[in-house]
Amino acid sequence: MYSFPRPGTVTICEMNRYLITAENLSDDRAKETYAKVLGIVFSAVSFRTDHLLPSPNPEQGLEQLGRIDESVQRNSWSAALQAFISGPNHVTIRDYEDSAERKEPCNLTHESQRDVKLLEWRPNGGMILSVACKGRICIWIASHLGNAAFVRSGVTSGTIARGTKTRWSLVGFLRSHDDEQISALSWSPDGRYLASSSYKGSSFTIWDVAQGRGTPIRRGLEGISMLKWSPTGDYFFRSEVDGTFYLWAKNTWTSESWSSTSDLSC
Repeated sequence: MYSFPRPGTVTICEMNRYLITAENLSDDRAKETYAKVLGIVFSAVSFRTDHLLPSPNPEQGLEQLGRIDESVQRNSWSAALQAFISGPNHVTIRDYEDSAERKEPCNLTHESQRDVKLLEWRPNGGMILSVACKGRICIWIASHLGNAAFVRSGVTSGTIARGTKTRWSLVGFLRSHDDEQISALSWSPDGRYLASSSYKGSSFTIWDVAQGRGTPIRRGLEGISMLKWSPTGDYFFRSEVDGTFYLWAKNTWTSESWSSTSDLSC
């Protein structure tokens, strides 16, 4: 049964769909909790702050978040496949799987794939890549020659990776409202749903990728800095640029909000 932590408690981790909480958080308390749940005691890891970015003032918040966003998740791995942003509108795929054949990188381009900022592989699939662009998400699928992927009406694009029998096809678009720049993506663990948002908007969208349909959800007024599903898919995390974050229960899509003490959430 799903439940939210009691107000005032600190969430340490999620374990078997339950949130492990404590009245306060300390090194000793964390060790004790993990040791009790896992039977393992981890060595302490020091936390360094000398490499962190300085906190921006309110007028610079969105601008700095945009610069930070441009530097993160410019590459993404799935098994032996690496996808990385190789230009403003280009994505390159490299296959490092052991093979006697030479495998050249494959470049994914399309006229509608503009201002690429983010890449996310679909979990458990390994051959479906989502690309966050200006105003849309491009969905690319790999298929072997003679077994072409289904392409939605109005989409015509495909490229063959040299040295392999793999064909990458742009099978569809997920279009955002108001032509916003997509800056956050997160697949549900089962690969059915894809969440997306923009740091300039206060709503996020849950996409049923197979149907190509999106449901916008809004709570709060600030731009969104991060989206993340829990490992089981029962919870959904959203953080805002002002340090506020929400934890949603997927079965009811109700949420509780918290606020961090820092100026810029991560």
